[in-house]
Amino acid sequence: MRIALLSDIHGNLEALEAVLHGVCGVGVDMTVCLGDVVGYGPDPVACMELVAAHADLCILGNHDEALINPNTAWDFNARALASLAVTRRLVPQSALTLLTSYRRWSSIEDLVTFTHGAFGPSPYSYLRSPSGAVESFEHLPTAIGVVGHTHLPSVFMCDDARIGVRPDASEIRAGVISDESRRRLPEGGRLILNPGSVGQPRDGNPHASWGVLDLGRRTFGVQREAYDVKATEFKMHNLGLPSEHSARLKIGA
Repeated sequence: MRIALLSDIHGNLEALEAVLHGVCGVGVDMTVCLGDVVGYGPDPVACMELVAAHADLCILGNHDEALINPNTAWDFNARALASLAVTRRLVPQSALTLLTSYRRWSSIEDLVTFTHGAFGPSPYSYLRSPSGAVESFEHLPTAIGVVGHTHLPSVFMCDDARIGVRPDASEIRAGVISDESRRRLPEGGRLILNPGSVGQPRDGNPHASWGVLDLGRRTFGVQREAYDVKATEFKMHNLGLPSEHSARLKIGA
């Protein structure tokens, strides 16, 4: 089974369209959206509708949840709150039903589990380091987990294959993926994969990021798609979205 992995679209329609074109070009059996379809960007409704039309499974992100329930945005910074306020004006109540159907996590049999940020009691923790991934490996119910949230295409590897066992941080290897090569996943052990961000990349590469997980061949690859950043930036400016969120699109930071 080949699975397309999309995460952190953040209302960026131009980036999402470029990625969906890329997905069609490689051929997959399933498309999974790992959350944060909305937030930061100028086209939340169009992105929600495209995801509904193309994704077989949608995971709830923290920005998606904040749009449904403002009380969950307690830890958002001032710019994120400003973007959320604009998003609320752009999304009619009728469209929120698309977000309420998203799941917090989901598994494919006993093979792979998807969530937005982390596995365990803190679902919106950021997996950026081995120490930050310890709890997720303890609560990961399958050998492979897939997350988004950090906007960084990356992989975490734990040699201890025992499901439910909490590893030490020294047992976890981690790295950001900076190329588009397809990687063979090691046999045994446990893995947490991140395809990066479609609409707000933050790894120094402004091209939209997404991934392909091939469970049959045990490979994982990150794909990058160029898109019209200026068009997205222009729309963000006209809507009064924070300039920092549009400026970072040009540099992927």
